[in-house]
Amino acid sequence: DNGTKIYSTVVENGKAVFSGSIETPVFAELILEGRKMILVLEPGNATFDAEMRSFTGTPLNDKLVAYFKKQQKLASEYRNKTTTPERQEEIISEYLNVFILITFIRGANMRPEP
Repeated sequence: DNGTKIYSTVVENGKAVFSGSIETPVFAELILEGRKMILVLEPGNATFDAEMRSFTGTPLNDKLVAYFKKQQKLASEYRNKTTTPERQEEIISEYLNVFILITFIRGANMRPEP
């Protein structure tokens, strides 16, 4: 993230359209009302869910939403007073493995071309 604006559009009647072509899916950030959101740019039509602040409708965006829901569920379980220390360790391991993978993929996809 070097702060360079690559593409922008205007929201009209509750809709914003981004169009173009892409050879391989990549992670992107959308800034809306000052908040950054992660989405995957890939062929197809993605729909923004304002309540979840996420994009759905394309295969990788749907998987990303599933990951974030799982992350929220694990965080809730971890904070639950009835969760054992052993389960908390399992949660940390499970969460970190996926987080590291997402961070690695995102970093690889967000690097500028040489």
